[in-house]
Amino acid sequence: MARDLAQTVGGEPQRIALSELRLDWRNPRLPLEQQYEAASQLDLALYIDKRYNPLEVAESIARHGFFESEPLIAVVEDGEYVVVEGNRRLTALLGLSYPEFKTAMAEQNRGWARLQLGVPLPDRLPVVVVAERKSITPLLGFRHISGIKEWEPFAQARYITDLVEEDGNSLEEVASLVGRPLAEVKAMYRDHEIVRQGREEFGLDTSRAEQDFGVFNAAMSIRNIRVYIEAPTPGMVNTSDWPIPPRAEANFGRLLTYIYGDARGRGKVLPESRMLRDLGRVLADTTGRAEAALQASQSLAEAVEALTEPAELALKRLNSALNGLRRVQSEGPERLDRQSASVIDEIARALVDLRKRFEPPTASSEKP
Repeated sequence: MARDLAQTVGGEPQRIALSELRLDWRNPRLPLEQQYEAASQLDLALYIDKRYNPLEVAESIARHGFFESEPLIAVVEDGEYVVVEGNRRLTALLGLSYPEFKTAMAEQNRGWARLQLGVPLPDRLPVVVVAERKSITPLLGFRHISGIKEWEPFAQARYITDLVEEDGNSLEEVASLVGRPLAEVKAMYRDHEIVRQGREEFGLDTSRAEQDFGVFNAAMSIRNIRVYIEAPTPGMVNTSDWPIPPRAEANFGRLLTYIYGDARGRGKVLPESRMLRDLGRVLADTTGRAEAALQASQSLAEAVEALTEPAELALKRLNSALNGLRRVQSEGPERLDRQSASVIDEIARALVDLRKRFEPPTASSEKP
């Protein structure tokens, strides 16, 4: 496996001490706020530990020893070996080797406290060193976007965006590099840039969309939702401009709230992602009645119901009420309690009022 990997990226593994290896602050799986050159190795390790469970790798190494079958991959930047493939394994090794890393990670994950320092490790680890990041683009693309070790959706989209904006590839070239259909790559790029535009240009909190990016991808596959924020189809994506026009800012902000809610979860109306089409129908209502109902009720079901014409909706509700009354007649107790009787009186008053409101007008008695 080590030889196969070395041949894939070019060059035989070198033996490099753990102390010389660095976690990659440009790792697509890190949040944007953590991606800065001065980020400490401990902070990077803590985030990786929090999100990607390197403890699982550390426990395996502690039980079975270090497997050298798959070397780390590093690039030399500013005189340091920066690991561009294998950051989860590197974090596990740091936690097994250095007390400050283990102690800090144990504070957020108690499992680290059970592990003993001093697990036998090679003095120098196998590392394939590449000249530049571009040289392993095909490997990372196929492994983490098309392969069996897929990154989460937002990291995939960020990697695709980096290949376009940092490495200067066209979307057609990126599709070839990562082994995905062009339309899919364009959609992932568009969706990433919409979220980025929301954060950078509109000043919106997009953190929940980044964390649950798969749902946002699914939303953007719904034509009615795309139209609501004026997002382009994949075929119309332009890498030179932001995806949506400035006038769509308010709608995009509302869409984020409908799907994810605010920081406290308020305003979320989407119970589950399979109901995105219903949300699209509500947002496509040109009368505005359905979205007004959505905002007033905070219920997607009620908003969908508001899509029905008022007369039809009234009849539907009256029939529902009639069916309920008939069931009470046939299945209810022989005698009703005071509270039930009060409700019946209220129904009777409502019926009188409805009769007055909806009764056909009588013929005029005025003289001609």
